[in-house]
Amino acid sequence: MIDCIKRQQNYENMQDEGWMEIGCGSGSIILAISKCEGRDIAIDMNYEATKLTKQNAEMNGCPLQVIAGHFNSPIRKGGMPKNVLFNPPYLPADPEMDKSLSDNERLALIGGQRGDETAWDMINRLESSQQAFIIFSSIATTPTEIKRRGQKEFHRDVEIVGELSLGLETLWAIQFKSQKESPRAHP
Repeated sequence: MIDCIKRQQNYENMQDEGWMEIGCGSGSIILAISKCEGRDIAIDMNYEATKLTKQNAEMNGCPLQVIAGHFNSPIRKGGMPKNVLFNPPYLPADPEMDKSLSDNERLALIGGQRGDETAWDMINRLESSQQAFIIFSSIATTPTEIKRRGQKEFHRDVEIVGELSLGLETLWAIQFKSQKESPRAHP
């Protein structure tokens, strides 16, 4: 995801607008793209992950606001950075596998019955001025379905900005932009 974002034409502007990573884990993604000027936010439901992100940010001299919370709920409306990063859990629910997972493992791996519900829930939470870079898996959906839902249900322009084939699975980095901001949305 990092390479896909850094290849964006307006990457430097995006850095100035700020980043918010949902599900930051160790913080490696946001630390790789942050300008380290104190305006970026890292959120994770797992308190241990937020401690690790904070520790990594301090070791790298990168001031981040690190928050334990669900999605963007700890942030007041209008107070969020314009750019959102999310590598959501994307495996479909499997009653047999679920039995062997801890609660933290389930939160990190299972994205809903189909596997993509968590990603769509995040897209639904975006403010109209925000854009998001979200990872989707071929286990749960297809590029055609992602584009259709993004445009029709969420009124976002959708672009595949990266693809990684892993044998039985393909991961896509998808950029969701407000249709208002996209030149294609205006005749």
